Amino acid sequence: MAQRPAFLSIISILLAIFGLLMLLAGVMLVAFSNSDVFKDIDIEGMLTFSGAIAATGAVFLVVGLLTFIVAMLLWKGVKLGWFLAIIVLILNLILGILSLPSGVLNLVITILLLWYFFRPNVREFFGS
Repeated sequence: MAQRPAFLSIISILLAIFGLLMLLAGVMLVAFSNSDVFKDIDIEGMLTFSGAIAATGAVFLVVGLLTFIVAMLLWKGVKLGWFLAIIVLILNLILGILSLPSGVLNLVITILLLWYFFRPNVREFFGS
């Protein structure tokens, strides 16, 4: 197996940190949703405010877990990690295009990351 590119190491570490922070935020939101302070607040009669906080926390938990898993797959050079990263980057590219002109920075970063993930040394690390 080829040596892990340095920038890929940085990306993996940042993703792992982000994933852990998302997990922590999700746990805190779910725990906070059970607070008595927000039990009686309704959001247009559909969902209590505490329910909305719990749902947001659950989303944070899922996204955080998936982000951490992708970070570990990228770190280890597993091809599935590369594939998942490309899928996320393409979705992010679409969102960046849809959010123009405010999404210009997001679009530029996403394009640079896509370019990086298709570099020969990065592809070689993932065995493709």
